[in-house]
Amino acid sequence: CCTDAREPIIRRDWLAPGTHVTAVGGTFGPELDPGIVAAGSVFVESRVAAVSPP
Repeated sequence: CCTDAREPIIRRDWLAPGTHVTAVGGTFGPELDPGIVAAGSVFVESRVAAVSPP
């Protein structure tokens, strides 16, 4: 998922258990429902970049 979305465009309840989602951080806001991130494993290249707002 790579968008300029200002609100989530993928919802957790749309995904089957075990679904893989690749997302690239956006400038304007989260493209993923917060429930997706909370329920899954998150892998990042840089922890600092992952937790710092753009």
